[in-house]
Amino acid sequence: MRGSSLHTSIIIGLVCAALGLVALSSGYDTTNAMIIARSVTVKSTISGEVTGVPFNVGSRVEAGDGLVSVHNKRVDPTNLIELRAQLDLLEKEQSLTQAQKTNAHSMHQYYSDHAGQYQSWLAGQYQYDREQIEIKLDTAAKSLRLAQSALTRARELERNGNVSATELLEFEHRVNVARNEQSLLRSEKQRLMTKQSQIEQDALYQKDGDNNYWARMVKEYEQSVLAFDQSLQAIAARIKNLQRQIELEDQRLTNVSEELHRSPFTGVVNAVFASQGDLVTAETPLIEILDCTNPVVVVSVPEHRLGDYFVGQPASVTPMDSNETHFGQVQHISSGALIGRDTTLAIEPELLQSGNKITIAFDKGETDAFSQSCDTARRARVSIEVQSILERLFI
Repeated sequence: MRGSSLHTSIIIGLVCAALGLVALSSGYDTTNAMIIARSVTVKSTISGEVTGVPFNVGSRVEAGDGLVSVHNKRVDPTNLIELRAQLDLLEKEQSLTQAQKTNAHSMHQYYSDHAGQYQSWLAGQYQYDREQIEIKLDTAAKSLRLAQSALTRARELERNGNVSATELLEFEHRVNVARNEQSLLRSEKQRLMTKQSQIEQDALYQKDGDNNYWARMVKEYEQSVLAFDQSLQAIAARIKNLQRQIELEDQRLTNVSEELHRSPFTGVVNAVFASQGDLVTAETPLIEILDCTNPVVVVSVPEHRLGDYFVGQPASVTPMDSNETHFGQVQHISSGALIGRDTTLAIEPELLQSGNKITIAFDKGETDAFSQSCDTARRARVSIEVQSILERLFI
């Protein structure tokens, strides 16, 4: 019995010792880790010529900075050229019409000035004619009175037999002639007064049955100025419409012919694949940018320990060239190469091509220590907390 109990105690002691050793090995430490920055490779979406690469490798860029521009020379600008040619013709037509309007306005002013002068002269002429008529009317009135007086005496003499009937008829004829002369002069006076009234009212005045040349030309050029005004308004509307079409077409061509790639985040240029003047096609890599604000750690782990890890598992990272320790969590576990799984990791190919890998993301606030230097391929020591067998059995 005593021998059996001793044997049992030894076995229990060995088991406990083994379990204790496993319990003591509650983590995984390795110096085969690398702090790296995620990257984005900018690719062309069109075929064309690289027209601008303002940054070199190592240059820091801000979010929104223009990185690379590509010009597509295959875009057909024929429609834009035709629209601009039409605009050029319309602007020349507008200039010519404006010159014609200016000339018509000058001629209108010229004839208006001369029409005014002619109107003043004509008004003076009518006034002179009217004064002459007044003198003639006064003379005609006197002639009529004399003829009437002579007729009265002739009738008295005819009753006494001193004037024959034939002579009496002559005196009567003289009175009728004087009356007709007075009536004609009064009609001429009325005509002159009407013409004077027309001039005062700026109506179309005439002289001797002919239209006034100056007034007619004033009216003609006045209508010409109005016609040119209407033409200029129509041309201006067409020009405005063409300018809008040109603006839209220019925007369309710019959108399809000019491709400007901007940085999606603040970072550092890690590689430049194209230079100004290079001809590229769609999907051609142009430039690679490192995301300095969001570094990660890649750790190689042995096959037999792969099952010890899970996403969200706590980890600590200490750069080999620093004594500062930073904390994070397991973000990604890869049984095999990372290439084809996470293409944003910009590190040496041999680190990605073989073996099992764990990607660790830093906790919030821990990345500030790396953002300024934008480290990539920086060696580090990593400690990952791993549950022991006892913890797995009893927790």
